Amino acid sequence: MADGSISSLPQNPQVTSSPAWKYWVLPSVADLIFVALLAVLAFTPLSVKLLGDAGIGWHIRTGQQILATHAIPREDPFSTQIHQPWFAWEWLYDVAAGELEASCGLNGVVWLTAVVIAAVFASTFRLLIQRGTNLFVALVFVLLAISASTIHFLARPHVLSWLFVVGWFSILDSTERHLSHPLTGVRARRIWLLPVLMLVWANVHGGFLLGFVLLGIYWLSSFWTWWRLNGSRIEESLEKIAAGKRARDIALAGVASLAVSFVNPYGWKLHAHIYSYLTNRFLMDHIDEFQSPNFHGLAQKCFLALLLVSLAVLMARGRELRLSSGLLVLFAIYAGLYSSRNIPIASILLMLIAGPLAPSLKFSSFAQRMTAIDSNLRGHLWPLVATVAVLLAAANGGRVGSSQWIDAHFDP
Repeated sequence: MADGSISSLPQNPQVTSSPAWKYWVLPSVADLIFVALLAVLAFTPLSVKLLGDAGIGWHIRTGQQILATHAIPREDPFSTQIHQPWFAWEWLYDVAAGELEASCGLNGVVWLTAVVIAAVFASTFRLLIQRGTNLFVALVFVLLAISASTIHFLARPHVLSWLFVVGWFSILDSTERHLSHPLTGVRARRIWLLPVLMLVWANVHGGFLLGFVLLGIYWLSSFWTWWRLNGSRIEESLEKIAAGKRARDIALAGVASLAVSFVNPYGWKLHAHIYSYLTNRFLMDHIDEFQSPNFHGLAQKCFLALLLVSLAVLMARGRELRLSSGLLVLFAIYAGLYSSRNIPIASILLMLIAGPLAPSLKFSSFAQRMTAIDSNLRGHLWPLVATVAVLLAAANGGRVGSSQWIDAHFDP
């Protein structure tokens, strides 16, 4: 129309799409979380906090002894009581820590820990987005979980168990959420990654027992779905078949994972040793990290806030919970309240369950657009560059040019 009224404007203007390369080069929010955490843990006084545990030194020395002797120790090399039996149950981590300390000093050990912690929370954020969580809601949950987990930010092998828990949850949950489809695709085959991961997990940290807890929870959920469906309708019949197949696959993957967990320097004796350790009442009652959290601390308060927010979300949307999600919430609450060292794992599980159920914040249309854009960014170039750059700085004595950027050391 010649009068320039609104009706003369195009109703569906075409938006020029961005070049494809941008989606591989631009950092996603998960990438930014990774880079930020890596920088904060490596370049600030937090690097000293990472080394604030008495056990870090013997992890390093044990690894260096293994590298020097090409043998896994079976007797305590540090005790005055000669020839006492000893289990270096985290020997694979010890080797990595020992080699990094020998080549890069304590800066290398801090680099390894910072990379793992950054990967844990960046991948958790990415997983929240993939499961349909609003971007800003996911960011709130992750920031709370990071703050709560600082209670156990230490250069010890337990941080690898955090990463393995995220990986196992991702594999098991992705197959259950597609239960209505026959489990013959890529998601179904991913379950056979679990025994491969267990082979590594059982040799880096005793937390590999958590893998069997997750397996048991998801197997029970699949079995329950199979048992309660009568198959009177075609849809229910297909779902019942899929649930039965998934329960069988989880059981087989569990048996395979159990079998490969015995592929360690101590065989079945490792499992017996971990059981005796965790059931030793003297140790559980006298080691600080096994005590219940003291909610006067900042990290504990952040965990309490995350717990209350998660419970509020679950109360409002609890009917949408699957059995596996409900059992995971109960396990996370029990574990986090029982022992301070379990707070990071409990925080990760709580936000992965509650995050996708949480209502979107205001400006939801803007948040949805940002979430869609972030989901399409797939390059992960910046985390790779940051990881290599910090490693090079660590290998150079922590110096970048004439400036000292990393100065990891034990607190006097």
